[in-house]
Amino acid sequence: MDKKFIKFKIQKVLFSEELEGEFLFRTLAIAKDISCDDDINDGIVVKIDCIIEVSEDFEIEGTYDVFFDKKFGQCLYLPFASANPYNDKKFIQILKYIFKNILNNNQINLLYKDFGQKVLNSSFVKRNVLEEIGVEDDLIEEVIRIVKFYETYLNACSGANNLLKNNKNLKNASNDFSSDMIKDNIYYLAYYGVRVQDLDWGYRSYLNKERTQACLFQYISERFKKNGDMFVKIDKNTINDIVNYVNLINRQIQVKDINIDDIISYRNGKEMFKKVNNFLYIRNNYYIEKDISKCLRNLSSKKICEISYDFQDNLSFSQNLAIKNSINYPLSIITGGPGTGKSFTITEIVKKIISLQKTVMVLSPTGRVADALSKKINDDRCICQTIHRGIGLNNLEYVGSLKDINTDYVIVDECSMIDIILFKYLIQHINKNSKLILVGDYNQLPPIGGCNIFKKLVQADFNSSFNIFKIKLNEIHRLSSISSIIKNSQNIINGCKTTDLITDNNFYYIDAGNFDTEKIAIKAIDNFIKQRNVNIDDIMILNPNNNFVRNINKKIQEKYNLENCSIKIGNRVFKKGDKVVQIKNNYDIGVFNGNVGKIIDISCDNIIVDFDSKIVKYDKNMAKELDIAYAITIHKSQGSEAQYVFVIIDKNSKNMLNMNLIYTAITRAKECCVLIGASEDINLAFSKSAENNGNSNIIKLINDGYI
Repeated sequence: MDKKFIKFKIQKVLFSEELEGEFLFRTLAIAKDISCDDDINDGIVVKIDCIIEVSEDFEIEGTYDVFFDKKFGQCLYLPFASANPYNDKKFIQILKYIFKNILNNNQINLLYKDFGQKVLNSSFVKRNVLEEIGVEDDLIEEVIRIVKFYETYLNACSGANNLLKNNKNLKNASNDFSSDMIKDNIYYLAYYGVRVQDLDWGYRSYLNKERTQACLFQYISERFKKNGDMFVKIDKNTINDIVNYVNLINRQIQVKDINIDDIISYRNGKEMFKKVNNFLYIRNNYYIEKDISKCLRNLSSKKICEISYDFQDNLSFSQNLAIKNSINYPLSIITGGPGTGKSFTITEIVKKIISLQKTVMVLSPTGRVADALSKKINDDRCICQTIHRGIGLNNLEYVGSLKDINTDYVIVDECSMIDIILFKYLIQHINKNSKLILVGDYNQLPPIGGCNIFKKLVQADFNSSFNIFKIKLNEIHRLSSISSIIKNSQNIINGCKTTDLITDNNFYYIDAGNFDTEKIAIKAIDNFIKQRNVNIDDIMILNPNNNFVRNINKKIQEKYNLENCSIKIGNRVFKKGDKVVQIKNNYDIGVFNGNVGKIIDISCDNIIVDFDSKIVKYDKNMAKELDIAYAITIHKSQGSEAQYVFVIIDKNSKNMLNMNLIYTAITRAKECCVLIGASEDINLAFSKSAENNGNSNIIKLINDGYI
């Protein structure tokens, strides 16, 4: 039976919402001449097959939710972004990701040429079509399965308006779910990171339990990402918070209460959640804590060795103690602030291990840090690499067969940057007979992923039955202990204000007030260069915001690099003499994410870069891995140093500020730091700690073995 479509015309946009950088305009279209068998009363939502006139020359067709609104009468939810489909280039990019390692570029282009954006439609993409473009027989069914999956998603979620944003999450989900499964419950996709708000497009049944489950999952996930909470404690306040969260998503239909036990036990809820006592986990997070605690319990239960070590005169007492105990204890945790010699201590530990004719691997979260440590250690018998490469993680994704690390000792630097998920994979793939040494400064920025596991381990009180050695390096080596940079970093940790900052020739503070921070910064940099007789390349400019960094890079380049020899790559212009940064690890050329170099020549569409005497040639395609680096974000600066550092805090960065951010930024300076920003914004940052040290039972699990 043919569907009967009712035509609507948009009368008024009632609200819009900005989601993750994209504007998705939700509109309420007032229904005219509606006729259906259902009575649409207050709070009741019915699905209507309809054609919606978005403009004089654009209509969309589909099934949408119609409801009665007290103010506007009969209304309709419409994903207005459907009126703005992706251009050809962007959609082909989406298809290449969807069919990666299945279809080649030529096959994708042929499909797109024939079907355009209807290529994700099983009515068009059939076996004979795929055979004609040369798809191998054993891949045809897989292509058809994937097409049906995405077709179901697009039909349920009203078109491709949020396809690019959710592409990675959908790709992961397509490996586990069939089109029939998501047709039955589109909200399964929330468990792979697709937002409930996106799944609601064209499927707005507020009181359905699957949707409430997905909202609860999203609520706990956001708590994990924002605060580092491994679980939420179920009490009256939390339930009220969950109800408010769900109602914020619901918009029109509000709920008064949610029965948590009923929701988590419904259908596949037990596969998604784990409740222990009053602690409600996303099931995977519960087992992350269990797995880590089990590994650390086993590791720290091993005997302490009795390897002799003679204290060295050129090392501080705490450094000597760190070396002596870390070569003997099964698990060691070494922490310390800026200039306390953490990297130097690592090199001395490695020397001692090698002298014992034992094997050692040094790991770090970033290729830049691993590369720097490799140069400092300068011994082929010690392997220095990223954690991901060390255990075989592919493209930062936790998939595939991982490999074990079987060296006698494993040293991990910059542990404050490691989130709990990466830590789990690391600890699970260290040989049970290896000794583990964790090194870092937990006052720096916490990991981008959830839960600051290193900080929890540093601050924990472990049972005396476990052989865990912990030490804080406290003697200053890189800078004088009376340096204003060191003193100010300590003051920031202790909660100071801008008026408490010590200013001298090593540390300056410029209160930007309500003036243009960027203009003040550029003038200050120019005065600094003239007064100190230094080069712009000697200065590291730091800011939290990518947009600010891009803008100031362009202005610094225009002001200080007058070279005419240039090349345009995408929307970026590179000039001979530019300071550049590698933005992804490239093991083929031995240059890593965060390595900074200088362009020494541009010729024949090639860029020649000097990375500390390592000369690398980039063609136009490879050059996409480069960016201008007079300024970089504070997050990218972790693990690096510079003689002179300018920390610029602009008004647009206000919501990103915290104490750890400023602490991390100023401690990049080896000789002088200049902090620029409005005092009210800086003081706000000093008063806030980064929110990533939330609820966790991991220390209790390590100590007791249970919650």
